[in-house]
Amino acid sequence: MAKLKTIFWCVLITVVAVIVYQNEAFFMAKQVITFKFFSLTYNTPYIPCGVFIIIFALWAFLITYINHLIFRIKTNKTIKELRSKINIPNTEAEFKSNISEESNS
Repeated sequence: MAKLKTIFWCVLITVVAVIVYQNEAFFMAKQVITFKFFSLTYNTPYIPCGVFIIIFALWAFLITYINHLIFRIKTNKTIKELRSKINIPNTEAEFKSNISEESNS
């Protein structure tokens, strides 16, 4: 499986490199992004398109990671609650029978 992952990543990196190389003019073209909020306007400095693509891809990975982290925290909390419920006797009668067995012994 490790070899398959290595081959997959090598192929993926190669494909991305070929796409970037063949479209170098697009990725190196300098662009400006304008943010408008009511009467406020902000223009970014001239930055190549490739840098914008990398920034937005990293931003997407960060958002995905945070969402996954929140999901993991909620899941771990649920698992802890369920494990604590397993250790609690299921019914009151079962609890009373356990107490009576301990007192008779």
